[in-house]
Amino acid sequence: MTEWYRWAAAGIIVMFYGTYFVKRIVLRRRGLDTVRLGKGDKPVTVRRQERLLAGLTVALALIQFGTVIAGRSPWPITRGCVPLAVFGTVAGTVGVCYFVASVMAMRDNWRAGIDASQNTRLVTDGIYLFSRNPAFVGFDLMYAGFASIYPDWTIIVLGVAAAVMFHRQILSEEEYLEKRFGAEYSEYRKRTSRY
Repeated sequence: MTEWYRWAAAGIIVMFYGTYFVKRIVLRRRGLDTVRLGKGDKPVTVRRQERLLAGLTVALALIQFGTVIAGRSPWPITRGCVPLAVFGTVAGTVGVCYFVASVMAMRDNWRAGIDASQNTRLVTDGIYLFSRNPAFVGFDLMYAGFASIYPDWTIIVLGVAAAVMFHRQILSEEEYLEKRFGAEYSEYRKRTSRY
C-alpha cells in the first residue's frame, strides 16, 4: 500500500490547525483576544477545566504533527486496512469542513473559552442552524479520523479524553449562554441540537 494515508492525515491536520491559527491571527489584528481558555472572570472549576482542555488539545496537535512528520506507519494490524484509512480520511475531512464552517459563521464572535468581559453576539445562522457546537463536532471528527488512520494508543486515549473535556466545556458554555442571552438562547436551544 502506498502511503497515501500519510498525505491524507497531513492534509487534514494542516487544514484544521491552519484554519484555527489564521482565524486567530485575523481577529488578533482587529484587537480581539480569541483564546480565553483558563482566562477571565469565571468559576475556578471552569478555569481548571479549560486549562486541561487547552493542554489536551495542544498535546494532541503536537503528537499528530510528530506522527506525520516522523513518517510512522500505522500499527501492523491496521497497516493495509484500506477501509479504516478511508473512514479516517472521510471523518477527518468532514471534521475540517465542520470546523471551517463554524469559524466562518462565527465571524468576529469566535472565541475559545468563556469570558463574560468579551462582547459577542449569539450566532444562530450558517452551520449553527444545525448544531449548537459545530466546532467541537469538527474537533471530534478530526480526532476520530486521525486515530483511524494512525490508531496509536496515545492518540486514541488523548482523543477520547479531549472529547470528554469538550462535552464538559459545552455544558459550561450552555450555562453561561443561558445567563448571558436568556430567552434568545433558550429558544435557540429548543430548535437546534447540541451536536
